[in-house]
Amino acid sequence: MASNVPTWLSQHTLATETISRHNTPASIFDDAELARLQAFCADPSRKDSLLREWAGAGAEIGNGRGSLVGHCVQRHGTEEWVFSQGDIEMLREWFDGGVRA
Repeated sequence: MASNVPTWLSQHTLATETISRHNTPASIFDDAELARLQAFCADPSRKDSLLREWAGAGAEIGNGRGSLVGHCVQRHGTEEWVFSQGDIEMLREWFDGGVRA
């Protein structure tokens, strides 16, 4: 899985890959990462407070080997974005549909 991440990031397909691989042996995110992703998708305007909260809880953010969701959230609103507004809406609807880790 890890070897595919750079491709998913550069091709902006991480959201669709997350949904299609959920609850399979090829799942991308564990329960903690899914919870972070759900919190971000519920309210992307909380980007900065979520990053502080996650870092305070011990999540490694922004060091290249920590939270992939944290990495994606850090890039939100920059030229190096990972999730488009459409991706965020798609993920929000997916979570709202009752997806559980």
